[in-house]
Amino acid sequence: MFRARTTIPVNIHHIRQTCTNVNIRKQWETILYDMQGVDLQKDLSYMLTYYCYRSPKIGFLGITDRDFLLSQEVWWDFPEPGMYTSYMRSVEDERFPVLKNKVRATCHVMCLVCKPTVNEKGEVATEAMLCTNIDINGLIPKFAVNLGARTAPTQWFNDCVKACNMFKEGKFSVKPEDITDWRYGEF
Repeated sequence: MFRARTTIPVNIHHIRQTCTNVNIRKQWETILYDMQGVDLQKDLSYMLTYYCYRSPKIGFLGITDRDFLLSQEVWWDFPEPGMYTSYMRSVEDERFPVLKNKVRATCHVMCLVCKPTVNEKGEVATEAMLCTNIDINGLIPKFAVNLGARTAPTQWFNDCVKACNMFKEGKFSVKPEDITDWRYGEF
């Protein structure tokens, strides 16, 4: 089980798009090399997502890449008005069979809760909390698991902040002005 909290210096809508829009996410998450979203609701309240992550090479060890098939539900105004909660868990679907050259990881729960706020400079920001319980499955040396568990979540938040700022500045193929389903007010 892992929990992390941070304040991200961007609007909650930028986080939503940066994390859930498949076309944006593939451009910034460096170890992600395959991502497909299906059964996508127009308001992004539900999607089935396939992710494939490149495993790190540690010395002479070759660690098999991991993939996930996740059901993702998003609730606006939960647990409080103005907040956004994303809940993901592993599922099975015949459209995405387990592949021989990858290990299917199991996500028991992954939850991202975002709350709009204002930072100490008076700028729009978002408080974010990530809670996960993931079994990466397969045979991996304990030191490698511990190393990844210590560094991966912090690195993900750092990459997410950078990606949110890049999205806000229009540096991805999908621009903020291209998004027509903003839930609340100006972005």
